Amino acid sequence: RHIGEPQALRAHLQLLQYNAFIARAAGMTFELHIAGDKSSPWFRRFTRRLAVPLRQQVSGDIGERMLFASRRNPGTDGVGNSASIIIGSDCGDLSVDYLMQAATQLQDAPVVLGAAEDGGYVLIGQQQPFDSLFCGIDWGTDSVARCTRERAAQSGLAVTELPLQWDVDGVADWRRWQRQMDDR
Repeated sequence: RHIGEPQALRAHLQLLQYNAFIARAAGMTFELHIAGDKSSPWFRRFTRRLAVPLRQQVSGDIGERMLFASRRNPGTDGVGNSASIIIGSDCGDLSVDYLMQAATQLQDAPVVLGAAEDGGYVLIGQQQPFDSLFCGIDWGTDSVARCTRERAAQSGLAVTELPLQWDVDGVADWRRWQRQMDDR
């Protein structure tokens, strides 16, 4: 809202490209789930440039969309019973090492959580889709990670925590990400 829609879209696309690059560099299968019209020529060009499949999101809150994406996991047996790692498109601190750490931890833990400084999370990994992790969460608040941990505990699921990360939610975060990219 502070920089206008065209600049916000450019920022979002840069973050998407960055995260797709990181996932590919980590050797992970990657899909992009969108809420827009996936038949749009613009989206087709974008996903061709990223070399990732484009999937339509379901309607509902972010929890319902993430649960659907974890069930839609490209490595599944058709029933949605394999591990998945969902990363936020606004994660500016993601690295190959961080994703590899999540994948390694997911071999032993049913849930891996990469909490964000703002109380949300930048990454959630699951050995299989767990509905309870995505229901009844007040999305977009500083209690998302805490509530997710509580849901996991109520369901008897152990959570392995990754180091705290940050995401890009505002102008200061965007500048932080740009400085980080300049340093690489």
